[in-house]
Amino acid sequence: MSSESYDDLCQPYDFSDFEATHGGPHMWMSGHMTALPCAPLDPMFWSHHSFIDMCGEKLRDHLPAHAWRYPQGWSVPYGHRAQDRMHPFNFRNADGLDDELIGKNYIYEISPAEVR
Repeated sequence: MSSESYDDLCQPYDFSDFEATHGGPHMWMSGHMTALPCAPLDPMFWSHHSFIDMCGEKLRDHLPAHAWRYPQGWSVPYGHRAQDRMHPFNFRNADGLDDELIGKNYIYEISPAEVR
């Protein structure tokens, strides 16, 4: 892995590989998925973000604990910054990285293709 941290991987925010991988399906599905305020109204949003969360969790497993920090800097758009609130959950975006704080009580199943 070439990145030293999750923050490094996401810079510049709008043009990073991780964000492009996340954003592509939003554009491909079109409709509600293309508009930030409307995307959660599309049932595919939740399936897609479950997959993106799994990708982030796999990355997290490969980075040292000190490297897992929320992206910072001028390129992170409003609504996506660490201190911005996740509505309707009343958590800050950065809180999503704290499994204990958000009460995460699940794990991701390993794909049969990954079993060796």
